[in-house]
Amino acid sequence: MAAQDTLLYFSSRGRAEAIRMLYLMAGKEFNDTRTTNEKWLQEKNENPVALGQLPVLFTEDGVFCQSNVIARYVAKKLGLMGDNLREETTHDLVVEVTMEFINYNGQNIYKHVLFGVPEPENFAEVKEEVKEYITKRLLYIQSIAEKEGKEYIVSDEIGLADIWLYTGLELCRVSFPDIMDFTPWTTEFAAKFTSNEKIKSYLESRPPSQFHGL
Repeated sequence: MAAQDTLLYFSSRGRAEAIRMLYLMAGKEFNDTRTTNEKWLQEKNENPVALGQLPVLFTEDGVFCQSNVIARYVAKKLGLMGDNLREETTHDLVVEVTMEFINYNGQNIYKHVLFGVPEPENFAEVKEEVKEYITKRLLYIQSIAEKEGKEYIVSDEIGLADIWLYTGLELCRVSFPDIMDFTPWTTEFAAKFTSNEKIKSYLESRPPSQFHGL
């Protein structure tokens, strides 16, 4: 029997939650190993892994780091990234567009909301500009989904694009609690995604995050 993959990350959702959901949707067992900041600092100094960053995925094919790379590897391995090159590229496109607004939110909002960096005098304007930035990309993802004409973004089954978008929205919710309702399509997407029986059960039972609910 082949050894199970092992995902190593902190006791939070962050950049690993999408990877966990990929295994969930495929019905594939894996070792979901969670650590603390203190323990990881000690472990990575004693036994360096990859770049010393998390998440890290241990597989029979090798040890992989970088959340986007791991997610793509798992999605391809488990058949959640389309049936052809066009569909695979569309999943990739949604991942990259989602990463754009995750990173933009992180650069402009997270440092103030999570880490106590003093807010600039025009913080309300900054938040509005970030909201517009995110909304523009959500509308673009909507246009992709409408062109595909499937139940979910790329196909009639939940795949990488759907999981990455939903977990990306979750990450930004600490800045914008109403982000799931930024557009009517996003509201519909989130409701459909969370009504999937596997996803619904997971969301109701997943461990609490030890980092601001992220």
